[in-house]
Amino acid sequence: MDFKDKIFKLGGDVRNSAGKIAGDAIDGAKKAAEKVKINSAIAKSESTIQNAYISIGKKYEELHSNDPERVFVSFLDIIEREKENIAQLNQELAAIDNAVVCKKCGKYVQQGQKFCSACGARQDETETEFIELNPEKSSKDSEN
Repeated sequence: MDFKDKIFKLGGDVRNSAGKIAGDAIDGAKKAAEKVKINSAIAKSESTIQNAYISIGKKYEELHSNDPERVFVSFLDIIEREKENIAQLNQELAAIDNAVVCKKCGKYVQQGQKFCSACGARQDETETEFIELNPEKSSKDSEN
């Protein structure tokens, strides 16, 4: 085999190797894309299942919060405690804006407003509680 033939053979070998490498890269990219697609579908299904579990829990809480099975009592206690915490925090937020939380719909109502602008419920001042933002500071001020 002369030098020219060796060069052509080497060129052909390089071309074949490059083609194989490119083909392998394309196959790898196709496999990776397919894996991403399948993993995305799995994640979507897992999310749907998780949302169904949440819906089951919410429905159970709605239907059985007064008479839960023993295994659910601690979970329902946590939910109730956190709902109370959220209500307290919402009242604190409202107090910052000189507002109160409507007892019917939970929206903010400006202090002194007779009716809730969101639901129309009458706002009785006797039922409305204004939150003192720094109770320990106020008690110290009154002591001095």
